[in-house]
Amino acid sequence: MDPRQSPVLLQPGLWLMQRMHFAGKLTLLGAVVVGLLLTLALLASTGADTAWFWAVLGVGAVVVLYLLLALHANLSVGLRQLAHAMERSAQGDLSVRVNTQGQDEVAELMRMLDRMVQTLSSMVADIRSNAALVSQAGQSLGRDSRALAERTEQQAANLEQTAASVEELSSTVQNNQQSVRSADERASRVSRVARAGNSGRIWWC
Repeated sequence: MDPRQSPVLLQPGLWLMQRMHFAGKLTLLGAVVVGLLLTLALLASTGADTAWFWAVLGVGAVVVLYLLLALHANLSVGLRQLAHAMERSAQGDLSVRVNTQGQDEVAELMRMLDRMVQTLSSMVADIRSNAALVSQAGQSLGRDSRALAERTEQQAANLEQTAASVEELSSTVQNNQQSVRSADERASRVSRVARAGNSGRIWWC
């Protein structure tokens, strides 16, 4: 809330209002009014000239009116800027910044809003960073899962091939056993025939 943005005549009063809390502003206005009334009462009791009475009354009224206008400008401009900043931040614009040089309650609210927006902006940045990390971790996990599935399928294919080889080997062994039994039977028959032939030759001799 920059006093230089207000009318030139109001800038001193606005500068003063920005550096006082609301109770101090009311106290200042009350003191001016009381001082004016006491001055008028003093002039009336001393029988001063009527011109002096009206001059003091006019000057006092101008001072009170000036202070009231400065107070109104201080409150209206500050609250309008505060409402505008709150509306922008409510719409998601976390880049809004409120600059104030005052020391009154409105300036304190502006500084609190500025700190809140900065905190929210930091939180949103952290959430986005964590979301990016989670997304990368999910993509990496997906790739690892696909690679594991491919290795599992390859191992299953290898096991099927090994089972087929074992079955083929078992069949070959069975065939070899049958061949051995068949050869053994033929050898037995030949041996019997040979013994029978030898026995006949011996008998003929």
